[in-house]
Amino acid sequence: GITWSKVGDTSLLGNTSDAKILTYNNKLYFMGGVAWGGVSGGSSRKIYTSTDGVNWVYLNTNFPSSTSLFQEIDAVVVNGKMVVGDSRNVLPFGNKLWTSTDGFVWVQQSSSLPWSPRTGYRMIAN
Repeated sequence: GITWSKVGDTSLLGNTSDAKILTYNNKLYFMGGVAWGGVSGGSSRKIYTSTDGVNWVYLNTNFPSSTSLFQEIDAVVVNGKMVVGDSRNVLPFGNKLWTSTDGFVWVQQSSSLPWSPRTGYRMIAN
């Protein structure tokens, strides 16, 4: 990409850092992060989807409600599911994984992962 063009107004998404955009089933999923500025502030558990990168729709989901701090997430697609990991940067550090096949319903996969809680980790899928 040498030349980039703005295709739409993303003010719906607010001023957000540390969010993830994931491609899954021909949709973009914008999720998590930390909201700043004119938004309510703090961690965001919101998910927006788009089929074109211009028009975004808020999903009213149960996106992991078991934690109020979902700041530094990472997300990948593995075996036909979206996988989200919590690596928040405040104590206690994150150590949970959730999966979803539709972006609405999220299921925690394990309460005892084989690694210690940590911040800022990244997941890679191949």
